[in-house]
Amino acid sequence: MSSKKEKLDTGKVGGVAFFLSLLAIIMLAGLSLSVLPKVLMSRAKTDSFLWSAAGLALGVLISRAIRGKPAVLIHELKHSILSNFIGNKWKEIKVRSRSGHFEYGYYKSTAKYNAFISLAPYWLPLFSLVAVPVAYAALYPHHHFMLILASAAYGCDLALSYRDISPHQSDLSDIRGGYPVAMVYIAAINLLLIAIFIAWVPEGFGSLKEFGIQFWNLVKSLATSFYSLR
Repeated sequence: MSSKKEKLDTGKVGGVAFFLSLLAIIMLAGLSLSVLPKVLMSRAKTDSFLWSAAGLALGVLISRAIRGKPAVLIHELKHSILSNFIGNKWKEIKVRSRSGHFEYGYYKSTAKYNAFISLAPYWLPLFSLVAVPVAYAALYPHHHFMLILASAAYGCDLALSYRDISPHQSDLSDIRGGYPVAMVYIAAINLLLIAIFIAWVPEGFGSLKEFGIQFWNLVKSLATSFYSLR
């Protein structure tokens, strides 16, 4: 399974924009994990996490039933969603039972984003992007039922992304720096998303707002400390 550029060059993808974003994501993930305990201490609700855990387990079970062509199609759709969002031209998707590829045409102005497209299937929470709005539209304000739906979707997303990871995936080996760099990016962005998800679990947008406030306070504190040293 892979993304395939219209100009089939064999060079590596991932330039300055990619590596700057990698550093930014590592920093954001680190800051998010740092403030998460404060949010959980003030907002944590055991029952919410039990409902979420049940949903996550359900999502993992659902992912086990997604095999063959459906799994390959989901993988390639993640490539295509990010590619289309960036503004590239869709060429074709080929889906087989064990392999596939998404082919796209890119422009000089969007070439710097090819690395992001290659790595999209390993972090883009496709099911969650659909489930969360549906949960709020259909189940609000019943937070526990919302948790079941959103957590099941996210559990399925995580399980499918993890299952796709392999040193033999061209998506990962074609990144400049190879498989290790790709894995650092995937780990960092998933840790960031997991922190946001965990912050949402206790009270939905209420606890997520608290997470944002704590995050901003930490950034301001670090910035103040940095400028005081100058």
